[in-house]
Formats: sequence, C-alpha cells, structure tokens
Amino acid sequence: MDKSDLQEVLAALYLRLNGYFLSGFIAHAPVGNLTEIDILAVRFPGHKETEREVKPCAHLHPPNDCIDFVLGEVKGGKKNPKFNPKFHQRPDVVEKVLNRIGAFSNEEIADLVPKVIAAARPEIWRKRDDFPALPVPNLRAQLRLILFAPDRTRDLKYRRPMIYGDDMVNFIWKCLRPTSPRVGCAVDYDRKLWGHEFNALVAYFKNWTLEAPGKIEDVYTAVLGDT
Repeated sequence: MDKSDLQEVLAALYLRLNGYFLSGFIAHAPVGNLTEIDILAVRFPGHKETEREVKPCAHLHPPNDCIDFVLGEVKGGKKNPKFNPKFHQRPDVVEKVLNRIGAFSNEEIADLVPKVIAAARPEIWRKRDDFPALPVPNLRAQLRLILFAPDRTRDLKYRRPMIYGDDMVNFIWKCLRPTSPRVGCAVDYDRKLWGHEFNALVAYFKNWTLEAPGKIEDVYTAVLGDT
C-alpha cells in the first residue's frame, strides 16, 4: 500500500461508517482506459445502525429521505482538488460511469450527463459552498459529486464542497473509539473482520495507547512508516 492507496482506503472507511456501499470504476477503452473514478457509492434512506450510537458526519450530511448516489474523487496534496479533466470534458466518460451504477434509465442518463459535466468543472466548483446534488425524481434519489482532500484541514473561513482529512480522521475515531461503552456495540473484537483493505487502518484507530485521533500525518506514519 502506498500513500495514494491509503488515502482512498481512508475515504472508503469513512463512507462505509456513514452507511454507504461503494466501489471504484475504470472507464474502459480499446487501448488503455478513458479514465477512472475513485468512488462510486450509494446510501439508502432506510439505513440505520442505532446500536453504534453515532450519527452520520455533519460535513457529509447524507439525506434521510432519498437514495444518495456519490461520485467521488480522492485528491492528495495541498492544492485545490478537482475532478479528472476527462470527467468534466467527455460526455462519453460520464455516460459510462452512470451506466456502471446501473440505476438510471437511458433518459435519466441523457439528462444527467450535461449536468454532471457542468457541476464538475473547476471554475463552477470553486463558486460552490456545498456538494452539487442532482435530483433523480423517478428513483426518489439524488446524485452528488464529492471531492475528498485528505491532506487538507477544514477551515471554517474557507468554504468549499470537500471532505477534509480531519473530517475523516475525527469521524472514524468517533465511530471506533467511543468515549463511553455502548450497550449494543462492542469495540474490542478481531480487527481482521474488517478485511484486508481496512485492517491496517483500523489497527491505527484501535491502538489503545492512543488518547486522541491525531492528524492525517500520524495515520500515514503509523500505517506506511516514515515516508
């Protein structure tokens, strides 16, 4: 696992703990690939895990009254993140991604493609203060575009529609390290139950010698060693 892999795993664990099912996707081509998208995720409005005693992250604020589809990119570094150029320049790429989800009719895809392209353009994105949410009325659903910026820290004076590194680290800590025992949700169990993708990251948060979640750099060091 390298740093970019760990960043994607961090975003995946964050979304999983917020009630999402997720995958990635490569848009194929006759030679090479058109592009790839880090995260395709979906959360259903009936989701509940009350035994965990944790509400969804306020910064992600998933809806409770409709299906929430997420197109997400994980971008490291301190610069303003943005979607891959082909994703906001190529209608055929967006169409392939929406076809991969498999929930939308041809008519809905034709309607969504130009809206996704417009929403993902950097010059449009920079003017937003919340994630673009494109309604899909026939499904009682919405399609949201979300950028994950693990190397950046939330600044309340700087409003951009992103999930920051400290958002993810602090929320995962809250889920895995409650301040008091929970009646229906133990915290001490076989960490390998999370699966090979998450084992090393969960081990960081389940390190009982830690008294606080730390910063993203602490996660990198613990999981990857000195890099």
